[in-house]
Amino acid sequence: MIVKKNQFLSIFFYLISFVLMIFAIFTEAEEALLSVSVTIILIANICYLWDEFQKNILLIMFQLTFFLFLISGVFIQTLNQGNYFTMFNPSEIAETMICYWMAASSMWLYILFRSRIKIKKNSRENITDELKKSTIPYSGYQFNDVLQKISKWMFYLCSVAYLANIVDKIVFRFTHTLQAYYAGYISSLPTLFVKLGDCFLISFMLFLATKPSKKRALFPIVIYVFLSIMTLLYGVRNVFVLNIMFLIMYGTARNLDNKEKWITRKMVNIGILFLPVSIILLQAFDTIRRNAGFSIDLLGELFSWDLVKEFFISQSVSSQILPNAIINMDVLGGQPVPYTFGTLYTYLTQNMLVRFFTGQAAYTANSVEGAFQSGNLGSRLAYEMYEETYLAGTGMGGCFVADLYVDFSYIGIIIGTIVLMIFINILSKGYFTASPYKDAFLFVGWRWILYTPRDSYFSWAMQAFSFMNIIYVIAVYLLVSEIARRKGYRKFTSLKREY
Repeated sequence: MIVKKNQFLSIFFYLISFVLMIFAIFTEAEEALLSVSVTIILIANICYLWDEFQKNILLIMFQLTFFLFLISGVFIQTLNQGNYFTMFNPSEIAETMICYWMAASSMWLYILFRSRIKIKKNSRENITDELKKSTIPYSGYQFNDVLQKISKWMFYLCSVAYLANIVDKIVFRFTHTLQAYYAGYISSLPTLFVKLGDCFLISFMLFLATKPSKKRALFPIVIYVFLSIMTLLYGVRNVFVLNIMFLIMYGTARNLDNKEKWITRKMVNIGILFLPVSIILLQAFDTIRRNAGFSIDLLGELFSWDLVKEFFISQSVSSQILPNAIINMDVLGGQPVPYTFGTLYTYLTQNMLVRFFTGQAAYTANSVEGAFQSGNLGSRLAYEMYEETYLAGTGMGGCFVADLYVDFSYIGIIIGTIVLMIFINILSKGYFTASPYKDAFLFVGWRWILYTPRDSYFSWAMQAFSFMNIIYVIAVYLLVSEIARRKGYRKFTSLKREY
């Protein structure tokens, strides 16, 4: 077997990381050495994936979000010759960092051996072969033209409702704190507007799944980016960041078509140059939203190292969930299911259909019921550690590594991380299948699975297959099918011809 240059670098970096881990165990510098060690593993993972960058974009992005949400704060403090985990003793810090090291190592092992895992794929390339043989009628193209047009106009409709939802949240934030928003925001809009706004993301994903040309996709993308920026005005950053990351992944995947370049080298260079500015602006925004105001002093700090450092420290706050869980392990029992499956449990017991037939009320945010019955580790920890603050609206987020460790210890981290990588690989290899309806769900999964280092283990699946997403896709499918039936088009989804 011939080992490629990047694969050799990956193995070399991992061996360095392993040596650093051994040194860390026998020294008093566990936090510093292990943060460097984990960072090197993530670099090793990216090296191994780099030869097929476009096909591996989702896996590469996950390495970046793992670093950003769990390791970056510790790593930056190490470079700054400081400590990140100041509230924990050395044994708790060592246990925490070993868990992150094992998760990163599990990713490396999976990436190393994943070529042995075969995923059957009904790709559109196979469909193209059938088209060349003239075994598929032209009406299949016409059917997809209908789907693309309907999905585009439905996206416009959902965008109007989503904008109304954003404005309602902005108005609420004018008179309430960020904590009050998380704890007690209730929309003042009609239910129809709220539900249509909830379909904004899936409507955009379904349109993109029809593989429109850049020209046809430009205006919907502008709307998508504009509304993503608007969400910043009510104090939330993750929506904007995840939406932009998804666009990067989608554009990279579309480059594989070899018909038109969605992301050019010029765009990449501009993005690299703009990245530091984006970090500074996002952190400045975070400072303003927490201090509820802008000051001249802040303007002077915009281009300082302290602001960049604070960005990474603030983004990796979820890394503290695991050591807090280790300390409070004895009070975390009594949940209806293991925390790893808590999101799935909530989805199955709290969805609209179940609540309609059972009359059960939905858990409110930051409530006692949410802490004890939802299976969410972050909510339970926040309640146990600072009950009054939690009930007032301050939460703790999530972390899939913490879920796995609390439920199944070290072996759970190894197996659970590998299973998560398998899910990511399936999502990666499944895009642009024979069905745009399926692709729409996959695209939502792309977006949310990047957030898993800062969220519950199965939260991405719940977001992708939410009840409203399923209803929306079924409704569009029935509408398009009826229009196609009346026009005599065949129900076939080959999207090589672009509208």
